[in-house]
Amino acid sequence: MEKGQSVKDRLKQLRAILQSGHVAPENVDYVKGLVAETECSLGLPSLWL
Repeated sequence: MEKGQSVKDRLKQLRAILQSGHVAPENVDYVKGLVAETECSLGLPSLWL
């Protein structure tokens, strides 16, 4: 993660990567799970729960 980059910005990037289809199909659910878990821990609404 780059310096000064907020977690929310990182989550937006991860979502964009997933939506672009640049994640191997077998990894999509894992990455979605990480994003949802991170959003929940931050008290953010998750798009994937």
